[in-house]
Amino acid sequence: MAFIGGFFTFKQLKKDKIVAPYQTIVFEGEKLFLRITFFVCSLLYIIIQLISYKVIGVPLLLGTHIDLYNNAGGWGVLGRIIDVFKPLSIFLLIYFLFEKSTSSLLYVYKYFFLVILIVFFALSGSRSEFMLLGFILFCYIMLNGSELKKYFTGIRKYEVILLGFGMCFVFFTIVFQKNSGDADAGSSIGIFLFRLVASGDVYYFAYPNNNIEHINHSQPFLALFGDIFYTLRIIPRNNQPVVIGFQLFNMFGVSDTIAGPNARHNVFGYIYYGFWGSIVFSYLVGLFLSFTRNNLFFILRKNKLGQALFTLLYLQITVIETDPPMVVSNLETLFLMLSLLFVICISSFILIKS
Repeated sequence: MAFIGGFFTFKQLKKDKIVAPYQTIVFEGEKLFLRITFFVCSLLYIIIQLISYKVIGVPLLLGTHIDLYNNAGGWGVLGRIIDVFKPLSIFLLIYFLFEKSTSSLLYVYKYFFLVILIVFFALSGSRSEFMLLGFILFCYIMLNGSELKKYFTGIRKYEVILLGFGMCFVFFTIVFQKNSGDADAGSSIGIFLFRLVASGDVYYFAYPNNNIEHINHSQPFLALFGDIFYTLRIIPRNNQPVVIGFQLFNMFGVSDTIAGPNARHNVFGYIYYGFWGSIVFSYLVGLFLSFTRNNLFFILRKNKLGQALFTLLYLQITVIETDPPMVVSNLETLFLMLSLLFVICISSFILIKS
């Protein structure tokens, strides 16, 4: 209830405000900077993805894409970089697909990158990659609702049908997928139902036998914000608190791999901040999501760089209810990678302009 209260604190987005004209903020040389960012970011994404295939493997050939980078040792950093450069490259690709340009190089490259992107998605063996593309496209249309009003109106007109189609697609994909080549429809339906139940795995790991009271609850600040300090070697990795999911998982069997349920906001809050603290924490999580969705949207939509930043932020923050520490860690990585990318792009921009 506290999370829901926080989520509805700020006034919800309205269609008329999304499609209403707004004042844009365009800086000198913005289009050139966007082109440079697109080329640099997409090329880095391609290179790093190819390196990932070389050192970790192709997910489609490995037969799994789950936790591929979590158990890859130091190479897990590749996954973090990809998680920033990939969505940013997709957003900029969508922008240039909508934007008319006289540059032959840009025209050829954007379609080349689109083909590469589809190939990478296919090699990932994951439906979520195509869902990511749809999510970013939807964000782009919403952020540019006044310019792309007909697209936004079309989506809203058929949103129930699209939602139903999407749910049916997910359901039938799971139902008819083959596990080891011999799964029948009955067992596939069982898998589907199991996934529904498993979405609450942290609760049936934590609550029976009062397991939640046996979790190490020391270092609450580092448990939530510590990842950036370990990444930058400010604090030794050995001092990192063991994640809640891993602790719960090891109560039922010792494992060397990083596995376990996600620490949902209410469980995480209770363990580290106590009963009353968990209520405040859950409210703040909902408030943060509400602010991002309903207020930050209008603040950052005023130019394409702001829109790209909003999309990257929203992509992470939408799942904050599921695992706050993971989201905070991803946001820290996001700002670190964007800072490095900005230095490269602004240096290239200055060289080209001079």
